Amino acid sequence: MEGRTNEKGEFSFKIPERIDLKIVLTASMGHKNDFIVPANDFGEVESSPSSPAQSFAESAKDSTAHSADLGQLEGMIDKALDRKLAPVIKLIRDTRKEGPSITEIVGGIGYIFGLFGVFMYFKSRKNRERGQRSEVRGQQNIDKQQ
Repeated sequence: MEGRTNEKGEFSFKIPERIDLKIVLTASMGHKNDFIVPANDFGEVESSPSSPAQSFAESAKDSTAHSADLGQLEGMIDKALDRKLAPVIKLIRDTRKEGPSITEIVGGIGYIFGLFGVFMYFKSRKNRERGQRSEVRGQQNIDKQQ
């Protein structure tokens, strides 16, 4: 299956069957990434156009409006939210597991060397200035002795 995003950068499709999906994203300037979405992350595949809201509405028709079970409604909403948020939660969990990459480690070491270099530069300037002052004082002492 192929598709393009809309103006908001969104793309949606009906899941044909309950299997792991390999998503390949191709963006501008040669950027490309792919990842696998496990079948259990997107819940059940809808075989009919019914949704939890529609099924609740149908059950509400059978009973009076006052006898609608709020607990059932909350349960359905919780279930739908859990199903929709599962991929986001998994992504956050996976991101936390990853440690620093080699590039970040090398960059950190380079940053430390850079700070050390700046420190040594100012230290050598300070030592050089002290050396020039002592040479001037030494020359003045030699002139006084003569």
